[in-house]
Amino acid sequence: MARRLDQILIVDVESTCWDEPPPHCEESEIIEIGLSVVDVVSMGLDHEVGLDGAYQRIGMPMEGTHHRGDDDAWNIAAILCRLLVGSRTTLT
Repeated sequence: MARRLDQILIVDVESTCWDEPPPHCEESEIIEIGLSVVDVVSMGLDHEVGLDGAYQRIGMPMEGTHHRGDDDAWNIAAILCRLLVGSRTTLT
């Protein structure tokens, strides 16, 4: 049964990093975590549609094999990017 999903939580994790091994007495660490809530209802999604349905709604071809972890993650990220670009265009 589909249920209403009206928000997506975006998590951005920033960490220290170096091109080479870390300097003496330094280590990679998380230095900032950012959270943002995206209002999905305002983007025209009023209920869960699944990965196939989402791709049909936005007119994009799905890449890779459905239900394969890395392919699904890539495809979900592509959908999210499309939604975010659309919301940015709509709001500005």
